[in-house]
Amino acid sequence: MDYEAMWHTLKNVLHINMDEEPCEEKAQHSYSEILKLMDFIEEREATNE
Repeated sequence: MDYEAMWHTLKNVLHINMDEEPCEEKAQHSYSEILKLMDFIEEREATNE
């Protein structure tokens, strides 16, 4: 499993720029990225069993 790539993706997803007002569009994007990452992890774990 490529933990470094997953960590990089997580850092990008969770990165918050304090100069910007939080906006719903960004939150939705981050949420969908996290869901994609979770699906990816589940698939990888299923294939490794």
